[in-house]
Amino acid sequence: VGEQGVRVINIGEASSACLQFAISQLGAAAGLHATAANSDRLSIGLDVFGPQGLPLSGESLLRIDQQTSLTLRCRRTAGGRTQFPARKAYLGSLWKHFQGLPPIRVLVSSGNDFAWSMLAEIERETEASFISCSQPALWKQADSAPVEQMLAAESQTTEFDLVFLLGEDGQSCRFAERSGRLLTPGQVLSLLLIGKSTGKQVTALVGEECDGPEWTAPLERESVAIRRRQSLREHFARGMATSSAAVGVDRHQRF
Repeated sequence: VGEQGVRVINIGEASSACLQFAISQLGAAAGLHATAANSDRLSIGLDVFGPQGLPLSGESLLRIDQQTSLTLRCRRTAGGRTQFPARKAYLGSLWKHFQGLPPIRVLVSSGNDFAWSMLAEIERETEASFISCSQPALWKQADSAPVEQMLAAESQTTEFDLVFLLGEDGQSCRFAERSGRLLTPGQVLSLLLIGKSTGKQVTALVGEECDGPEWTAPLERESVAIRRRQSLREHFARGMATSSAAVGVDRHQRF
């Protein structure tokens, strides 16, 4: 890329959200996120982002592939390569969300190493404690019943106030109460909406593939306007940008 005259900025280890933040902060034209290369990982390869950190997928990636020529000529002057401490800047942007955090104990199950490094920084600066779940790869379990059973067993030996299950992509997540009961996506959206009402009707975006009361019932009780958008990453991100939705969740429980 640099040989084509493109300026390359290396931000080091980052999650997708951190890279999107960096693209927006730097006003970059695009971004590439190299994901894990181990065979047991869920995300392998390259994620591509456009301006403002918009995730590109489907038709956009096809257009890029069709427009790319294998006979590109190198320029006389390379674009150069620089470093940007995205991790530090990204963490700085998160502190406002943790102001006044009570001494809460959170049980965490995640395969995302970057997320664990962020939680460690937050733990050092707040009264919160993040405890690694002893159940192996609990975040991989798709069905609610076995997850709730394992969390109920975990509660017998570990004290915690809240459960946080984070997918390896660093974005798919689920939450559970102290009892081990999982919150539905609609309940999580309802909690995220606290304080966002300005006297006008609030809008929530929900993946068009998400059917059932677990997705929308709490929102309907609060008279939240519900709009639908396909859960493909780019389509959903564009929907969040154009619908003025306050919160949203797709079928992968990316909030």
